[in-house]
Amino acid sequence: MRLVSYCTTEAPRPGVAIGGRVYDISALLALRPEMTDRRCSTTREFLASFSGELSAVADALTTLAISHPECAVGDVESVRLAPPVVDPAKVLCVGLNYADHVAETSRELPTHPDVFVKFASSLIGPGDDICLSTITAKLDYEGELAIVIGTRARNVTEADALAYVAGVMVANDSSARDLQYNGTQ
Repeated sequence: MRLVSYCTTEAPRPGVAIGGRVYDISALLALRPEMTDRRCSTTREFLASFSGELSAVADALTTLAISHPECAVGDVESVRLAPPVVDPAKVLCVGLNYADHVAETSRELPTHPDVFVKFASSLIGPGDDICLSTITAKLDYEGELAIVIGTRARNVTEADALAYVAGVMVANDSSARDLQYNGTQ
């Protein structure tokens, strides 16, 4: 299942991309009476409502989308997509996470994860422009693997960690390198 958020005139809505089309999740769920009482005005709410049963829900949504094409809001190429999760509770990043990057920064290989945060307001959709700010002369970018945690977690063992992952996606991380090097992160 490819979860998305798509833009409307009111607010981003949770959707699912199936077969090159984007479907409104709420419209699909409304077709299943046993699922209509679950909140999902955002992708985050959808993940919270269906935590632990995403595989079964993915199958149900796919079946519903195929039999109810009227729930499509458009083709993936024509619908403006927002970040898949527009309202994350946290965006944690791990810096210096591969040896080549550490070498290009002329820094020491860290002995512990170098964790920093990004703010939800810095997230944009896949077709949105990255705006160059006048406060930096060294805007840098790098492709990253983003992991979406779909279930509340605390003190999770390494063996159980993947059970909390709702999905993965490619992300473009941009940084003002000249400003970044004024501090430790």
